[in-house]
Formats: sequence, C-alpha cells, structure tokens
Amino acid sequence: MDEVILRSFREELSTLEERRLQNWRRESAENEARYQELASIWRIDPGGLPPGVPPGRPAPSQIVARAGTSDVRSILGRGGRSRARVRGVFTLRSVAAAALLLLAIGVAWYGVTRPWDAAFGVREFATGSAQTVTVTLADGSFVRLAPNSRLRLPPRGEKRQVWLDGRAYFAVRSDSAHPFTVHTAAGDALVLGTRFELRVDGDDLRLAVVEGRVKLSSGAASVAVGAGEVSQVRRGSAPSVIKVKDVTGLLDWPDGLLIFQSTPLEQVGSALGQHFGVRVDITDSAVAKRVVTGWFADESLDEVVTAVCRATQSHCSLDEKRVVISP
Repeated sequence: MDEVILRSFREELSTLEERRLQNWRRESAENEARYQELASIWRIDPGGLPPGVPPGRPAPSQIVARAGTSDVRSILGRGGRSRARVRGVFTLRSVAAAALLLLAIGVAWYGVTRPWDAAFGVREFATGSAQTVTVTLADGSFVRLAPNSRLRLPPRGEKRQVWLDGRAYFAVRSDSAHPFTVHTAAGDALVLGTRFELRVDGDDLRLAVVEGRVKLSSGAASVAVGAGEVSQVRRGSAPSVIKVKDVTGLLDWPDGLLIFQSTPLEQVGSALGQHFGVRVDITDSAVAKRVVTGWFADESLDEVVTAVCRATQSHCSLDEKRVVISP
C-alpha cells in the first residue's frame, strides 16, 4: 500500500487507481493515519521512502514497449470495500492493501504482486450475510466469494487447490501442467483454465461453466462440463449435465459480475454489452483476439472501458449506447 500512496504523491495513478485509494483511506482511521504519516514524510523529503518500499516502477508505456502487445494484461483490484472475515497472519487492512497493489492498468504484474502467497499467510476467507469479497490467488486466478460462504486456501507450499463451502465464481489462470482443483463436500471440480460458478449446500452442488471446461467428480462418477452447460449433484447422486441457452442469466450477483482471465476481447465486449446495456463494436479481428485479465465491481462503463483498452493497447470511443474499439 505504501507504494500506491507514494505513486499518488508522484501523480502516477490513474483516475480509477486514485478513486480506489480514496476508498481505502475512508475505510478506517488506521488507513488514514498511515496516509497522513507518509504525506508528512513526503512534504519534508519527497525522495525519502519508508524501509522496504521499492522505488517507483517504470511507466506502463515503457513496460509495454519491452514486453510486446501480446504480453499485455490488465489486473485490477479493489481495496477497502469488502468486509469479509479473514483468518491468517494479516488483518483485513493488509488484505485491502494487497488488493490495491494490483492496480497496474494495462500491464502484467504476475511476478511482482502476488498477494496471497506464503508471504502474507492468509489461509481462509469467510463472508457474512450481505458481504462479498474478491480474492486474487498466488497463481493469478480470481475468486469472488458470495455472502455466507467460506474459502480455504491450501497449506503453504501447496498451490492450485482450494476448499469451498457456499458459493463462489472462479476465473482460473490456465496452466496445463498444474490443474486447479476446487474441493467441496459434494464433489470436486478439476480445472485447466476457465470461468465458472460453484454453489454448494451440504451434499447438493451446482456448477455453471461460462468459459472453458471443468471435470466434476462426485463419488465414483465424473462428467465433463463445457461452456454454456450446467451440472448438478443432489444428495450424493451422480452429476448430470444440461445445456442452457444463457448460462450468465443464472449468475445473480448483487454487485454484478465482471471477471476475466485471459479472456478474448470479443468475449469481454459481449460481457460489457450485457452488463451495461450498450452495444460494443470491435472493428478489427486481430484486436478482438487480444486478451484481458482483471475484475471489476462498481466501476462505471467509462472506467471499465478505459482499463480494458489500455490493457489491449486499443483505441476506444463511447457514448451512452455504443462502444467502439479499434486498433
């Protein structure tokens, strides 16, 4: 978080990053006190950095020039909004700070900001009746945890598996050598890279796949569930699979659902069209294949489009009813 605050002093934050920083400051008196402490240091010595804070990172344009357009991703976090109960070494304030470190619009920071690895020691998240929280896992995957749900992470050194009780939406980073597993009381979901929702209530389970494929196992039975399909397990029975016309219509989230994991821009555009009720036109087929990784909660259409277009190195124009994305 210190790095984000110092970047704010250097006027290096985007409008979206700055708004999220202000939200974090309002979240608690401790957060505001830390901000004011750094502000005092900055006024006395603008070059002075607290111990352990790295110097300013290069501008996104410099990183993009080094990495090439094909490597560009957008990872966005939102700090200080969810009040889920977090068990582990760090408090929620540290969790919010870690989330804000992901505000690197338009560039990939997988190797720099990995908020839930062993360094943080957070092992479990639990939400109340009116709470949601989005967790960024050590491998870059996202999990949005619904109200009255619990997510448990593996012991240190064991990755690519979690335990779920309740309801969550997953956007799993693809890694064919290390499949991702979600364990539940009703069965296990084995994933290579996809977006899907799991609902678990005791021995009952529902899996809805938005993108990719998931292998669902319950007892001795297993099925492969593809995009646009739903599978259910009821009281230990073998899982069934049905095709649905609109799988996203089954995903009723109070604050909307915009989570992408190496998702082609053409699919991102479709999701934005549904979410905001606008038409999204992509004028170039090569641009339509560029991918986006990131998540959004209560951001406006303008903020989301700006972030997505920076991530894909595209040009965007928009009005109230139409978004045009071009090279």
